[in-house]
Amino acid sequence: MASSTSFSESVAQFAATLFFVITFSCFGNCYSVSNSWNNDDKRDNWYNVPIHGSFNVEFKFEIGPGKVECFYQPMLNGTQLFISYEVLTGGDRNIDFFLRDERLEILVHKSWKTEGIFDQIIQTRGIYELCFDNSYSRFASKLVFFYMSAFVPEHWDEYLKELADIHKTVANFSVSLQTLQQNIKNAVIHQSSSRMYVMLDYYTIMGNNKYVQYWSILQCIVIISASCLQVFFLRRLFHSKNVTPTMKPRA
Repeated sequence: MASSTSFSESVAQFAATLFFVITFSCFGNCYSVSNSWNNDDKRDNWYNVPIHGSFNVEFKFEIGPGKVECFYQPMLNGTQLFISYEVLTGGDRNIDFFLRDERLEILVHKSWKTEGIFDQIIQTRGIYELCFDNSYSRFASKLVFFYMSAFVPEHWDEYLKELADIHKTVANFSVSLQTLQQNIKNAVIHQSSSRMYVMLDYYTIMGNNKYVQYWSILQCIVIISASCLQVFFLRRLFHSKNVTPTMKPRA
């Protein structure tokens, strides 16, 4: 009887413990899902990306045991979406991932994978839901790395057109620079030629100056010499002796 009683008590304790674990897990799942759907502040902290543009997003986040973490991103139709994720640490490093549109239709589902990479073309405009489900893991939280990139081909074509316009502008600017460079080169050549002519004129002026100086000095010497000779000969003309050839005084 004692052994039967102890066995019954053990079964009752095990049943109570199992009921407590199941109740706690259910409460955690319900709180996680409601928290993921209703916590707008948490969802709005990471996707400050305009709906009309392309974007690149990467971050790490930790998801608790038995929880579902969802993120929301507005996208245009025709957007080419690329998503990559990997569980870095935690438990067996497996997690569920799914992508849903506004009508809650599942577009992509990766079941209990360590990592995932896929491309998706968005057909309709709207806000898309990206969820990571860790409900199969009751006790281990997981650290997940997430990367998402998207671009609209129409916007890319417009960007290429803008680049082409920029290239045309740069080409015109390059032609202007080449013209300016040629003009500067011509100006340098003209300055060199002008410098040579200035030097030539300088040496010509210096030569003429020396020629004028020497010729002026020579003319001055000739004039002074001619004046001295004229005075000498004039004085000889009026020169008379006071004695006769026989050395007698003249009367």
